[in-house]
Amino acid sequence: MYDLDPIPTRPDFSGGVAYTRAELDHPAFSRVAYFVELEGDDCGHQWAWVSVDAFTDNVALTGVPCPVCGQGALQQSLTNLNVVSNVPGLNGTSLAGNMEFWPFNYVPFNSVGVPNASDDVYDSGDSPEPNASGIGYGSMQIHAEDPSDPSNNPRNTVFAFNRFNRGQIADLGIGTRLTGNPDWTTAKNTDAYALRRLRVYVQARGSAPPTVSPVSSPPATSSPVSSMTTVVTLGASGVDTVVPSGVCPATVTKELVIDGSAYTDTVVAKAPATLLLYRCASVGFDPMKIQLIGFQEGLWFEIVKVGTKVNLVVKSLTDYAEYFRGAGYSGDYPFQVAQGHYPDFHWDTVPKWISYRKKPNRADSKFTPDEIRSIANTNYMSWYGLVSLDEIVEVAAAIKVANPDYRQLLYWNSFSYWGAPISTFNENWLKYKVVNGQRWYLTMENNKYVYRKDTTNKRRYYNHAIPAMRQWWIDHAVMMTSKSSIDGVFCDATRSNMDTDHSNMIEQLMDTLPEDTIKMGNFLRQRDSYRYDEDGKPVPHNGNRWRMPYADGSYLENVHDGPVNQPKGQSLIASLQLAREALWKGKIIFWNGAPYNCLDSCEVTEEEMAEYIKPTLAEYLILAEEYSYFNFAVTPVATDNPAWMWNTGAMEEFQRPLGRPLGPPVKVGNTFTRHFEHVAVMLTVGDDGVNKGTYVGAEWT
Repeated sequence: MYDLDPIPTRPDFSGGVAYTRAELDHPAFSRVAYFVELEGDDCGHQWAWVSVDAFTDNVALTGVPCPVCGQGALQQSLTNLNVVSNVPGLNGTSLAGNMEFWPFNYVPFNSVGVPNASDDVYDSGDSPEPNASGIGYGSMQIHAEDPSDPSNNPRNTVFAFNRFNRGQIADLGIGTRLTGNPDWTTAKNTDAYALRRLRVYVQARGSAPPTVSPVSSPPATSSPVSSMTTVVTLGASGVDTVVPSGVCPATVTKELVIDGSAYTDTVVAKAPATLLLYRCASVGFDPMKIQLIGFQEGLWFEIVKVGTKVNLVVKSLTDYAEYFRGAGYSGDYPFQVAQGHYPDFHWDTVPKWISYRKKPNRADSKFTPDEIRSIANTNYMSWYGLVSLDEIVEVAAAIKVANPDYRQLLYWNSFSYWGAPISTFNENWLKYKVVNGQRWYLTMENNKYVYRKDTTNKRRYYNHAIPAMRQWWIDHAVMMTSKSSIDGVFCDATRSNMDTDHSNMIEQLMDTLPEDTIKMGNFLRQRDSYRYDEDGKPVPHNGNRWRMPYADGSYLENVHDGPVNQPKGQSLIASLQLAREALWKGKIIFWNGAPYNCLDSCEVTEEEMAEYIKPTLAEYLILAEEYSYFNFAVTPVATDNPAWMWNTGAMEEFQRPLGRPLGPPVKVGNTFTRHFEHVAVMLTVGDDGVNKGTYVGAEWT
């Protein structure tokens, strides 16, 4: 009936399933069968055939669950289940089994009482959570009793295909997964297979007349772009194949869609390129009504009008030459290989991360249960530190109870010993000098390094020249990630030259941490295209991109502040490119849209916050790709500050529907635009450093 070959690595079947072959005319059938075939470096060549008594008479419900097929939740027992496979432990005949087919989100609670299933992990007994749209994570799983001991062993997963409605790396596997969730939920591994095939069969039952159960055609994608559209289709060389004469259509000023599906057959290295779209006597483009579709990833795009020519300028995300001190961005870094330890991600609403803390040694220094739930349920990730080790673990564990999918990182400053005392630390490892027989420690006042005898409530700085200090710093972070509630490390204060004791210490930590921990840091920074050596001479520093080979991602702060003499606004644009390059290469990005960085005396109103989020959220939406997260807050300090200042998840912008991006951003002058399923966004980067965000969408305007 259906053939899906290859299974897409990043499927989005929310509007219908793009089968390679679909036969909708069929006889009445008595049995349904599935054949799954995979091949990868880790698993080798695997296949499985499973057939069962028909569980429906509608062939559309035998395929991948999808809302437009009329699919609800098919969660039921299966009879006369036969398995033939080259994966050990699956083969058997007349087995009992069950199916979990639905397009929704789901939780691990064993609501229907599948024998030996768990309430704590995703396996053969889970619970769907239908929503109004009918679109969620998605599950297509068949499970069978273990032939070796049916009554005592959990059921085997025969095959599982999950996470197929989000345009993200899906879950796929044959047999029971031995690590993580047994039914492959959150495996995010389709890109690990070179061969990925799913076939669906039915067996006729006698001479009954054939029936037809058509799958609905996928609806047109909802978009702010109207139906009055001029489409420019590029060929492989970039030549416009729709209007070869170069005549400018009258409707071009209304809507312009540029289709690069054929142009993407070329390699990214082809950029930069300038492609002539039209030659027009006079034309004015509304940037909000320009959309790019079908282009290869890893590119920047700009519409440029020169005289009568309207050009599309294509640039590589690895090329920073046009920026101030652009020659300092030398070198490149590889794509991320493993993402299975990343947090989950969806486009339903704007994905958030958060930085939070409370003042220690006070009666109200503990987070309340409501605050914990608020952190856990409105964000995907956070870092936490500066308090006792027990409290770090305690808070992380409480968040995990509220949201098991949450990712909590240890905040770990690489430059200063700042926070609660740690029993294993030796104060001889700090920078100090002896004055009149007393130690004066290096600290900072008014942005200047000074030695002070009294360092109460001040940072004291590590002496990285001491090998024992560096080893302690590494060992402590590794020890903390051994706690079940700590998922990784966020390394702060990382600005130093290459191949110093400080930089080498950071790299050694990242290389030492277990592979399944998240390795983040305050790494990418556009104003570090150059740094200065010991002689005061500028040397290329690559925007700190040289740190990315050993990191899973980066936090970006001070994105509006560039080096002296950089044109205002260009620092933000360069930061956007650093973030987009990292996301294209499979990294995590924490984008900091915080308008202020105060601690206690935060002189700002909710009304001012509601205005400031418009440009800074627009910045994020221009760069957003999978595994990018946005933070917006006045302060990270929960003590003495109202909740709306430090945890902004209740703001209406974070409640509005977003949907996946419909293409990359396009730049027209200093204006960027981009289209998502539920909103179009425009970011205007002002020459005076003042930016503006504009939104068009049913629930955004």
